[in-house]
Amino acid sequence: WLLNDHDVPLHRGLEAAVSVVTLASLTYSVAQAHSCWWYDSATITSARRFTLLAWLVGALISSYSHAKFCSRDGQRVACQEFPRREKARLGILLIRNVLEWLSMVIAVSMCRRLLILLEKAFKQGLGSRLLSCLVFLGYGCFAIASCFAFIDGAFAGKFRKEARWAFAFCIAYISVGLLVIMAIVVAGFRRAYHLAMKEVTVAGSPKRVESAVKLARRLYIRSPMYMIWMPIAILSAYLDLGAKPNHPNNRTGSISHFANSVMMVMLCRYVLLLSGIDQVSAFSLHRICKRCFAKESLDVSAAASWTTGCRQWDAKVRDLAARGITVRALLEFYRQLGTKGCMEHFDPELHTTADVVRQAIIPQSRGQAYGNGALATAMMFGQEVVPQHMVTHSWLNCFSHLVAAVVAHALGVPTFGQILPRLSGDELWALESELFWKGTLDETYWICTFAVDQHASICNFFAGVDTVTGKEHPKCDCGAPKFGGSDPPARDDGQSLPCEMNKFDDMIEYLRTLRPDFSLVVAVDEKFTLFQRAWCVAELYAAHELGMGQSMKVMSEACLAAHEEELRRLRVEDMQASRAADKDMILARIEDKTAFNTKLAHMIFDKEGLLSTWKDGCDMVLCLGDMARRQHDRSQADSEEVCP
Repeated sequence: WLLNDHDVPLHRGLEAAVSVVTLASLTYSVAQAHSCWWYDSATITSARRFTLLAWLVGALISSYSHAKFCSRDGQRVACQEFPRREKARLGILLIRNVLEWLSMVIAVSMCRRLLILLEKAFKQGLGSRLLSCLVFLGYGCFAIASCFAFIDGAFAGKFRKEARWAFAFCIAYISVGLLVIMAIVVAGFRRAYHLAMKEVTVAGSPKRVESAVKLARRLYIRSPMYMIWMPIAILSAYLDLGAKPNHPNNRTGSISHFANSVMMVMLCRYVLLLSGIDQVSAFSLHRICKRCFAKESLDVSAAASWTTGCRQWDAKVRDLAARGITVRALLEFYRQLGTKGCMEHFDPELHTTADVVRQAIIPQSRGQAYGNGALATAMMFGQEVVPQHMVTHSWLNCFSHLVAAVVAHALGVPTFGQILPRLSGDELWALESELFWKGTLDETYWICTFAVDQHASICNFFAGVDTVTGKEHPKCDCGAPKFGGSDPPARDDGQSLPCEMNKFDDMIEYLRTLRPDFSLVVAVDEKFTLFQRAWCVAELYAAHELGMGQSMKVMSEACLAAHEEELRRLRVEDMQASRAADKDMILARIEDKTAFNTKLAHMIFDKEGLLSTWKDGCDMVLCLGDMARRQHDRSQADSEEVCP
């Protein structure tokens, strides 16, 4: 009747519009919370459940608003004339109010929990005790008001006046209490934010630190915007009690409907902010817009001036650096494995990367439209692609694990074990869909198996047998010339100019110059043999020395715990390479091997090292409190030196 009756008041039409926008916003929040299915911490699970609760409350708010009137003979009449429908309407109101209160309690409790964690890490009082007292007193006021309402109903309205006064006191206390709680939260996170910003200035800004500081800033700026709607909704609902709920011109009802709808949307966004899931969600309008309108930032001028002093060497480095592939292309190649003409006996659980190189990559890269060369060139249809990330991995690892690690990095998943079962059938299409919404389906990676021209290096060498069949790997008879690390023509230091396997350090440095955000992804195999391969460790160390961001992807946390002691005993002298000459070349570059081993241990186990990960807002708050405490202690020490 809202669409057909021209006599409908404007505010009633606006109620319908608010209902549609509210449900759309809450649906978006539900999708955003559940798109990161791989996170399962208690905080994030609570946030997911809260979004479902908020959507239900939003639906009840809309239902109650439009259940005040019924249609009879084409005319709208108050539902009070229909006793059954009136009881249903009152039932919706009761359930809605209970769930609204429950939603506010959950949001305030989550905020209180984060403030307590911040205090523990900061080791300074930030008002969490006062906040807790206000919350528990609020519970008491609500219980008292409920008792008076029950007594009033039991005695047929004899205590109506007392019940109204008790309810008014409850509403006033809770509204004021929520404003005080908002002030405590803002003050606490604002103090921690400013101290942490000073610590960032002193100690640098790793990604973990930047995320924690960013969360603190968003919390103290956005908390008032989100929390102010709770007292507004409560007061508007109280004013609506004195109005005629079924009157068409009841504007207080429309105001209450608007305030409650906005409150649920804001609470939903606030809980997602507190949990930290909005920073990693695959379904984000911000990321979608960024993907559509952002331009690639390449420092072309700095890259043009980069040189090693040898023109031929630099040309080969630039050629190698332009052989990135997208996640989309990698998954398309993986989908072809096991089909006719592409390693038909492929077993994802057993075949290693070396098997795939010998029986799929080398055959497919021979005689392609772009000549014998790197398969990355054919996969990207001859286009030069500057990668955003470089993948360090072991050829002894299962190839499916390598693909899963890359997908896990693109999705932001901490481990790749949960990705492995999804690399087949319809699940693979679902993964591509998630990557699309995440905005990383066309993220570019440099992977040596695809980027290096195997026909100019190893294609006709003996390299063992197939892991599954036990048969010797076929040798390529392309006849292309092969170049090792010291084959002529060479530089003055004896390094081969045409060889593509002795330029990784320079290529990393060049890509770092061309793309300042260039990072390293460490795809660790299940047995952690990667850290025993000399080339892999050399890449790790080179990236560390250049200050590149690094991310390690392991199969599972249990697997990581099982190999922790082994990692702590790593020595570069004990590492291996396919050719003794490669190992000698890498060891020759490292002057102080003891210092190298110490740096390698720090690089892996430090707080900002490869093993540093966290899953939700609680961990970011702990990091924030730790930074704020260090800066506070430093300031205290400085003041004591000035004023002894």
